[in-house]
Amino acid sequence: MSCPRDRIPGRPLKRLRGRRLQRSSRGVAAVVGTLLALLVFMTLFGIFLTQFLPLWMADNESMFANQVAGQLGEVKQCMDLLALYNIPGHGCSTPVTMQSGGIPVFATPTQGTLSFLQIPQLYANVSFNMSASPYGPPQPHGNTYWNNSPAEISMVLPNRYYTPVTYVITLGGLFQTQGGNQQTMLYQPSITATGTGFQQALSITLYYMYGNTTRLSSTGTNEVYVTYIQSQIWQTSNTAVNMTFDTYYPCAWQSFLGNVLKQNGIVPQFSPATCPANLGLVDQLQQMHVYFPTVPTFTFTVATFTIQMGIGNPS
Repeated sequence: MSCPRDRIPGRPLKRLRGRRLQRSSRGVAAVVGTLLALLVFMTLFGIFLTQFLPLWMADNESMFANQVAGQLGEVKQCMDLLALYNIPGHGCSTPVTMQSGGIPVFATPTQGTLSFLQIPQLYANVSFNMSASPYGPPQPHGNTYWNNSPAEISMVLPNRYYTPVTYVITLGGLFQTQGGNQQTMLYQPSITATGTGFQQALSITLYYMYGNTTRLSSTGTNEVYVTYIQSQIWQTSNTAVNMTFDTYYPCAWQSFLGNVLKQNGIVPQFSPATCPANLGLVDQLQQMHVYFPTVPTFTFTVATFTIQMGIGNPS
């Protein structure tokens, strides 16, 4: 007859006892080490999310803003060259990047919005006196007025980590605004003053753009197509010049006109005369009046362009 496994023949039966967990310093060290490793990982991960990620994305958006500024500067340069060579029907195209760099999994790219808008609220007027002039073909005498509603090519960058920026091409200038009075004219319109005394000459060239209203927000790039149509040129002598126009960027205009033209002997008068805090507010339209005193020679040019935007060749 067999006996139970835990019974030794000839000895009384022992009671069964439950096994106790073995106390081991090695097991405790492994658990503590795992917890410390997780704590270090979570600490580094938190530092990455709160410190490194915003800095990385701010750099991405800053480079994106600089890239767009350069590309819209190429659009402005293209328009300058087309107006200079004065060959109707010629054009050029410039790709504009639509999004910043991103960080996979952690942060998506920041997308911009590229637009071409005909804004009825914008109004521009230039008036001067036509007199007998030896320049160019005969012109009608008396007061001459140019009235129009200039359009805008704009790129809005609603940055999340870097300062939001808006770039606008209008009336021949490229503007950068970061809200409020933070306005800069990156590329100036062709408004120049030369000479001294009786040899002074004032030249103003403005751009008029028209086309279908367009608003694009996508990945990759979109093309901006510019086609030169024609230029109207007025040349006269001994006349004062008045410019009145509506703008969202009065501070940039005042800085440009006041600093650049003053260096060449022609001091325009502004209304309003300064750029206080209540000017240049976002989405707040301001009317500017600029008066140029009588100059011996004045040339006024309006260059007309058509604008198209999209991917591929324009129709």
